[in-house]
Amino acid sequence: MISLCTSKKLDKDTTIDCISPLISIPYDINIKVGDILENSDAKMQFIASNRSFLLANTPLIWQGKLLTDFSAGEHAMQLVRPKGLSVACITLSDSGFAGNRVDTSGETLLKLCEENLSIHYARRFLLPDNEYMIKALLTNLAITQGFDLILTTGGTGVASTDKTPDATSKVIDYSLRAIEQFMTQKSLEKTPHAISSRAVAGVLYESIIINLPGSEKAVKECITPLFPAITHTIEKLQGDKSDCIKLYQ
Repeated sequence: MISLCTSKKLDKDTTIDCISPLISIPYDINIKVGDILENSDAKMQFIASNRSFLLANTPLIWQGKLLTDFSAGEHAMQLVRPKGLSVACITLSDSGFAGNRVDTSGETLLKLCEENLSIHYARRFLLPDNEYMIKALLTNLAITQGFDLILTTGGTGVASTDKTPDATSKVIDYSLRAIEQFMTQKSLEKTPHAISSRAVAGVLYESIIINLPGSEKAVKECITPLFPAITHTIEKLQGDKSDCIKLYQ
């Protein structure tokens, strides 16, 4: 049981910092982004503070988005993990980060995920082609926040500024070679230029990370064939014990 105390009435859609004495969370409770606190009268969803993403040695400050009005007083809340996936879509672009280019590939990627996957929480991010910043964000999203699926778009080629595969390779626990090979195969069916892709797919803790190209068209061509297997792969990664042989019967 988690206790949340408010000194005044709070309106729906308010964002609050989940720190003491406002909220008391037992140490043995593992919170993941998108988790819900609820009781019969009120509901709040855990999101994460931007302050934790790129600042070294800064602890995560959970934030909560109120999904209902909260009356003043102490609320005894139950932690609930919604069905579906939490998905992070990261666009890597120097020009986009500088405000000189509109991020259409990230928007398209998130829309495709919403159309093809069961999602309970999703968030977009925009970073420059900086290997250290990419590594920091990937690690934060996977280990600290617990996103199920982390997708990047951009920076997968052979240019000196293409840092996404290098950053991803340095943080993942192991690669998912079949995903990498499958995306290359599908891309080569469209263009011979796909031979220069260095896109990486792999596992970090309980998250799957997949690098995708930077163009809207290439994003759709690469991610769409993967959708039928993504949820199953995440479920197995996170401990599903069901018999896989049934999938082939």
